[in-house]
Amino acid sequence: MSQSNALRTTLSSLSYSAEILNYTQNSESDTSFTSTLNGSTTLFVVGDDLTGLKPVLNPGSICGGILLSKLQQPGWRVFAFGETGKLFTSGFSDNLTSDIYAAYRGKMTFATGLNPDANLVYQSTLFDDSDLYENRMCSALWAMFKGRLRFGMYGNATSVYNFRSSDSSVTSSNFPLLIFDASESTLCDSSVYRATSSIAPRQVIAINNLRISASNVRTSSFSFSQRKFVESTTSIKDEDIVEPEKGQLSLSIFPNPAGIDFTVSVKDEKTTISRVEIFSITGERVFTSKESFLDEGVKSLSVNSSAWAAGTYLMRAYTPKGILFGKVVIN
Repeated sequence: MSQSNALRTTLSSLSYSAEILNYTQNSESDTSFTSTLNGSTTLFVVGDDLTGLKPVLNPGSICGGILLSKLQQPGWRVFAFGETGKLFTSGFSDNLTSDIYAAYRGKMTFATGLNPDANLVYQSTLFDDSDLYENRMCSALWAMFKGRLRFGMYGNATSVYNFRSSDSSVTSSNFPLLIFDASESTLCDSSVYRATSSIAPRQVIAINNLRISASNVRTSSFSFSQRKFVESTTSIKDEDIVEPEKGQLSLSIFPNPAGIDFTVSVKDEKTTISRVEIFSITGERVFTSKESFLDEGVKSLSVNSSAWAAGTYLMRAYTPKGILFGKVVIN
C-alpha cells in the first residue's frame, strides 16, 4: 500500500485523478472495480509478488479480459513495477524462488501472459539475488521453448523499460538490453536427465539458430519488427556515411584474413583515401595513417600489423565522398 499511496499522492500533485484498486479474487464480480478498471486511461501495477494477481491470467477472468482489451487500445498505458511486468508479456517462467535449484530439479512452471501478440518472454530482476541466478538465467530461454515464443528479454530492477506497441520496440533507461531472438530457429529440444531430488527432467533446452542481441548503449532501442537495435524510432540518415548499396563504394582489403601486411583501397578508380583508422574489437585505436602522407589522397595504403594481436579489427576510411567501414581479420 505504501507504493500505491505514494503514487496517488504524486499524481494528485500533478492534477491527475487517481484511485487505488486492491485486486482480490472477489474483484472479478465487483462491478464497481471492473467499471473503474475499464474506464482507466493509465494503469500502475505495483508489488513484486505475482501470486495475488495470477487470477487475471485465467481464461474466464473478467479483469483479465478488460486488460487484454485495453492493451489493444492506442494510447492506453500500463506501468508495471518489478515482477508484475511479466503479466503483460506473452508468457513467463514461474515458481523461480521456491528452490534455488528449481531449474535443475524441473520445478519451474510456464504461465501464459496477457499480451499474446507481443511474442515475448520477459524475465525481470535478473541480478536481485545471487542464489537464484541459475533459475533466472535459464528462465527466459526455457519459457521461449515452452511457449514457442520468438523473443526473450532479461531485465534489471533498477531500470525502466519502455515497450511501444506503435512501432514494436523497447528502450531501456539505464541498463543495456539483452535480447534473445529465435525467429530463425527450426529445431529445439529439452533435457530428459533427472537430477537427484528432482521432480521432473531438469529444465535445460537447446535451440538452433539462436540470435543474441546485446548493446552497451543504454539509450538504444531494439526493434522487434526489424530484429535489430535502432538509435532512434525515426529514420535518420547521416550524409557523411556512404551506404554501399546506394553509393556503390566499398573498401577492398587484401588479403583478408591477413598475415602481417595487407592493403586497403576503394573499389572505385576515381576515389582516393585521405585517412585510415583501425580499431580493435574493444574499441582501442591501433592504427592511424599519417596525414602528411595522405594530404591529396592515395589509391591504396599498405598496413603492417606485426604489433597487433590476432583477432578481428574494424576499419574506418575517409574519402572525399564520405566514410567507409570495413573489417579485417589478423591471423
